[in-house]
Order: sequence, then C-alpha cells, then structure tokens
Amino acid sequence: MKQGARHMNKHVERCFPEFVVGLTGMLLFLWPVLGQGQEIDKTIAVQERQVGTNASQKYFLIQHKATATSTNKQGLILILPGGPGSRDFLPFCANVLTRYGFPEDFMAAELIAPEWSKDENRIVWPSRIFPDKRAKFTSEEFLDAVIDDVGKSNRVDERFVFTLGWSSSGHVLYSASTSNAKVRGSLIAMSRFLSGKSVEAEQVRGKNYWLYHSPQDRVCAYSEAQEAENFLKEHGANVKLVSYEGGHGWVPNTFYCDRIMEGILWLKEKSAALQ
Repeated sequence: MKQGARHMNKHVERCFPEFVVGLTGMLLFLWPVLGQGQEIDKTIAVQERQVGTNASQKYFLIQHKATATSTNKQGLILILPGGPGSRDFLPFCANVLTRYGFPEDFMAAELIAPEWSKDENRIVWPSRIFPDKRAKFTSEEFLDAVIDDVGKSNRVDERFVFTLGWSSSGHVLYSASTSNAKVRGSLIAMSRFLSGKSVEAEQVRGKNYWLYHSPQDRVCAYSEAQEAENFLKEHGANVKLVSYEGGHGWVPNTFYCDRIMEGILWLKEKSAALQ
C-alpha cells in the first residue's frame, strides 16, 4: 500500500467536528492523488513557507511557472484541504487543482493544518465557530496571516483574494467570508452550513459564494447547501450553487477542475463588479 493510502487509514474524515466517516472508499474520493513521493508537475512551481517565526503556520505557495516571475498583480486562492488538512495534499493541490482548475493569473497558498493533538476526533481546522482550547490560534487567524505573508513577496491583486475548501474546512471558509474583509470570494465544496452560526448575517451583503455539492451526499446533506444558498441570498450575497452526481468528495469523471475554473471566473467577475 502506498504511503498516501496508509496515511488515509490513520485519519477519519470530518465534514463537521462532530461527524465522523470511516469508509475507505469514500476517503479515496476525498484524497484523489495523495502521496508524498509524487513529483510536482514541471509546469508548477512550489515553495514551502512559514509565517514569520511561527513554525505552526506553514503553507505551500503554488504558482504556474509561466507567470511565476511576472511583475503583474495576480489573484490569490487560499486552499484549506479537507480531511486531515495535511501536507500530503500538496500533489493534489499543485498537480490537479492549480494546474487544471486555476487560471494562470492566480497563485495559490495551500495551508497545512497544525496538528494540535493526535486525537483522531480532533477538530482539524479550529475556528471561532468550533474552537479547540489546545490551538494557539484560530484557522481564520492563520488564513489572515498567510494573506499578509504572501503579499510581502508577491504582488497580490486584492480584488481577487478567494478561498477554496471542502468538507472539514468548510466552516472556516464561511466564517472567514464575513469576518475578514480581505476575502473577496469563497469556493466552498461539500460542506455543512448552519444559518445561525456559520456566518455573521449582518456582514453577508455584497459577499460572493460559489458552492459545489452533490444531491447524493450522505455525509454533508445537500439540503444544507440549499439552505446556505437561500440564507446568503436573502442577506444580500451573490451565490451560485453548482451540483454534481456521485456523493461526497471529488468524484472522478465529474470534471470538477473545469467547474472550479468556472467558479473562480464567476467570483472574479462578481468581485470586479463591486469595485
């Protein structure tokens, strides 16, 4: 068994801190191309970084080599992987999401979830909504610090700072969308939503959300994506809910990279219109 597959079996998938999934077949959809030994595609450049002296705030800066040295401003997509949120997601985030799903005028920052404990039932991405007393900072603070850190060395187009996450990280993206003014758009896949908790309702107006969810999802109910769509629209947000067949996870043969590209371009159009 490959190292990435062994790693999958050591963890449980959480789309919500209280919800645990132990089905290996479903996990395979959630970790499509894991494996620390996998090489990064020659068209993609990757740097491992940390925020200042904080060794718990590590991330990968991922760029298309064709535009990595450009002096033009670029959009920034902050990726919070689902599942255990570990560094093993790099091949998927670089070789799949960035290469096929992100426009060349966007760079990506893949955050590595700090492992505050070895408890399999831990909250992978502690947030202001779901705190963990062992965490030294919230995931929203981590995300904010990475935005600033990338901006110190790269020209970031502040109009196009988006987040992308799925399953265990979805609650952080909803929270950051209304608590962090630097976040201009959110791509949230296969995640749960609580209307009275996930977002600050009074801060939703003018925000942009692209949601991706399967009606056959038995882990995170599709009805909650519909609830998110209705709630956010009622409070003045721009929302697009895109569905796919097959259930929870990045399901093969659903052309999800094409859909992500469409989502980014949709968020870019909405964000540009607000300027």
